Amino acid sequence: MAEPEDTLLIRLGESLQDAIRQSWTRAVAHHSGEQIYAYILYTEPLLGYALPSFNSEESLARIADKDYAVEELRWSPPDWEYYLENEQLFGNVQSILEELDAQRDYDNDRIWQRRWRVFVESLLDLDRNELFGIGESRNAITVNIMWGDQDTVAHVQSARELNPMPSYLRFARTQLNWLHDWQTEIERSRSANKEQAVARIKAAIEMVTRDLQTGG
Repeated sequence: MAEPEDTLLIRLGESLQDAIRQSWTRAVAHHSGEQIYAYILYTEPLLGYALPSFNSEESLARIADKDYAVEELRWSPPDWEYYLENEQLFGNVQSILEELDAQRDYDNDRIWQRRWRVFVESLLDLDRNELFGIGESRNAITVNIMWGDQDTVAHVQSARELNPMPSYLRFARTQLNWLHDWQTEIERSRSANKEQAVARIKAAIEMVTRDLQTGG
C-alpha cells in the first residue's frame, strides 16, 4: 500500500536534510583551500529531482576565459566544475520524489507548493543549525534553489528567503540587469501572457531595487 503524501513529504524533508548536510560537509572538506561562495539545490521547474551543486571563486577563475566572463558563469550551475558533485548522496531523495510522482493527481500548483516548502524549509532548518556557518563566513555564501530553465524572478525571491541579507543582496545585485533585459524581451514578444509576465518581473525589479537602496 502506498504511503500517504503527508508521510512521504516528511520523509522527503528528512532525507533532503541528511543529503544536503553530507554533500556540504564533503564539499568543504574536499575543497578546503577554496572560497566556496554558492551552494545550490539544483532541480527543474516542477521539482521532480533535487541534486547538489556548489562553486568557489577559485573554480570560477579556472573555468572563465575570453568567451565566458567570470560574471556570466557565476550563477550558471551547469557550467561549474562542481556541478552535481556528490549527487550519489541524493539517491534516497530521488526515490521519495519518484514515489510522490507516482501518486501525482495532476494538480501541479498544489504539488509544487507543498514540495517547494519542503525544499525551502530543509535548507532553512540546516541554516538555523549553522551548517553553512555563522557571521561573516555565512554572509560569504549564497544558498539557493535553482533550475536549468533560468527563472530569475523565482531565483531572486528564493535567495531572499534563504539567506542573510548581505549574501542575498550580493546575489540580487548581479541579477538586476538580467531582470531588466528579460522585461524588455517579454515586452517585445507576442506572448499571450505578456502583461502578467511583465508585471511579475517589474515586481521583482522593484523589490531588488528597494532592497539594494535600503539594505533590506
